[in-house]
Amino acid sequence: EPNDAEQWSDFHSHVESLPEEEQEIINLLWYEGLSQDEAAKLLDISVRTVKRRWHSARMKLYEVLSSDE
Repeated sequence: EPNDAEQWSDFHSHVESLPEEEQEIINLLWYEGLSQDEAAKLLDISVRTVKRRWHSARMKLYEVLSSDE
């Protein structure tokens, strides 16, 4: 997790640069606190798809945020 306001700002910027489907998953799971099952039902997609998008988004964020350090 980001430690200060600048890191949080960077985090939010990078989330906004993700593909729309991955942004949607980040918004539901991270910001809204939904479970993967709840997100899948809300989006009318499989839990497996939610997990794949969640993993992909986290990996992209990890890569870009770790390179910012």
